Amino acid sequence: MPNPQTDTNINHTDNISELQKHLREISYRDERIPIIAIDGIYSPQTTASVEAFQQFYGLPVTGEVNRATWDEIFRVYLESLELKRFPLCIYAFSSPTVSLNPGDSSDAVYFLQIMLSSLSNIFPNIPDVDINGRYDNKTQAAVRFMQDVTQINANGVNKDTWNAIVRIYNTYMVGD
Repeated sequence: MPNPQTDTNINHTDNISELQKHLREISYRDERIPIIAIDGIYSPQTTASVEAFQQFYGLPVTGEVNRATWDEIFRVYLESLELKRFPLCIYAFSSPTVSLNPGDSSDAVYFLQIMLSSLSNIFPNIPDVDINGRYDNKTQAAVRFMQDVTQINANGVNKDTWNAIVRIYNTYMVGD
């Protein structure tokens, strides 16, 4: 990043705001970095935040943003964002077609049973299932119960049933 204090060929406000945004995000995770306002002004508070960052991340403490300081701020900023992210999702189906039926055995049945079992721990009226990867009678009873509750008329698990169970699971287990 060019030096926002001295370079006349840059849009000072946008670059300073970006710098402040990155430093502010870093400060949420690293309390040694002062929290600053994102106002596009290279104020004494911004200078102090840059100096603190430089000090704690082993850079020469100048209060100015040279390439080495910018690169390290950006690296730590991206690291901070990664720490806040939810883990990556997995997909149980290799196509948009969802079809699970009594007697099926698959990883998708395991996922279904894990969701149903977790929900039955919260809602005792949901029939308990064994987590065994087989769409057995207990799994079928729990699926039928969920279909009744969500008013889905289906045999087995289709896309509508799957999505309804996932939404309920995410709401109560993940907080979505």
